Amino acid sequence: APWLERAAANIGAIAWAQLIRIEIERQMGALADGVWGTALRMDEVAEGGVYGPGLYAKVVTDKCLYAMPLRRQERAFRDLGAPIPVSSLCTMFHRAAGLVSPLYEALLHHVCNAPYVYADETPMPVLDEDQVRRGWMWVFATDDALLFTHSPSRGKSTPERVLGQSMGTLIVDGYTAYNSVTGELGRARGGCWSHARRGLYEAQAQDPKAAKRWLDAIGELFYIERVAKDDAILASATHRERRETQSAPILKTLFAELDTWSEAAVDHSNALYKAVQYVRNQRLPLQLFVTGPAIPIHNNLSERALRAVALLRKNSLFAGHNKAAENYGMLLSLLATCCMHDVDPYAWLADVLIAVQESRSGLTAEDLLPWNWKRDRAKIAKPLFDLAG
Repeated sequence: APWLERAAANIGAIAWAQLIRIEIERQMGALADGVWGTALRMDEVAEGGVYGPGLYAKVVTDKCLYAMPLRRQERAFRDLGAPIPVSSLCTMFHRAAGLVSPLYEALLHHVCNAPYVYADETPMPVLDEDQVRRGWMWVFATDDALLFTHSPSRGKSTPERVLGQSMGTLIVDGYTAYNSVTGELGRARGGCWSHARRGLYEAQAQDPKAAKRWLDAIGELFYIERVAKDDAILASATHRERRETQSAPILKTLFAELDTWSEAAVDHSNALYKAVQYVRNQRLPLQLFVTGPAIPIHNNLSERALRAVALLRKNSLFAGHNKAAENYGMLLSLLATCCMHDVDPYAWLADVLIAVQESRSGLTAEDLLPWNWKRDRAKIAKPLFDLAG
């Protein structure tokens, strides 16, 4: 994911951070017409709260994008001379999630209606009383959005909840939980050549010559796509023609070789045989990309997006409860989507936490989604603080 490349630099920079405490004295005085008035309040995320939107944004961004658990943030704030108890950090995190939940629902609607969706899932353990049980963080990605959602189950209920009977193409690996949202009543199912290649690569020692031929063939498929990208013809008629004339013959030869090798194999328990069977069983999804130039040949986008989850899992081991995992997925979705649109997630969240509470602004949840915010609001959003004058 793009933000991971900057994670080390951002985490390291916290030692040089400066916290600014702004004290506001609201004075009451007589106006010109003799009416008494009071100075306007500063922006507040919570009425009467002592923490401003900038601090909320920092806490949430550091946890979601830079995988800093709240306990670690508590120590960092203490070292900066501004001790904030972890209970307050938790409150800020979950309050922010509650405020942006309408935006998350709008993002879910956007992803559900996208023509091409990539999906994957990874373990996300959750603390349950005195033991840790397994949960799952799912990601549904499009070319302009990332949607994360947590579920205690790895079953079909999550794809059904997110995608329903929406139409288009779903690019996934061979996991059966996606069967219920693909097929005649759902999306066309595209396979992932990165998954297919991985199994063959990891088991190649069992038949190096054959595996090398297959891996070289898969490499040619990726090379054709790379040349199409370099030539700026992605998703065009010319791209379709190249897939039909160059990729299709490679696929025909590759699957013929896999069929012949599989039929002659004696040991059906070794890893290479299982990897070959995976590719053969995914024959139709893996060939779907030839039928349309806009269909990707892999779901690397969703796999890369899950690296942020894996990093937080390594640092914090588990989520405190189901709601915490759900809120994490919600906030990560919106902030990661900011990164996709080159929107500063910190500035976006600090502004949105106030904007969603301004009932007279006339703004809808869709207006505040990162791509719309960048177009319509980024330049007029108020700075977090202004010390000029």
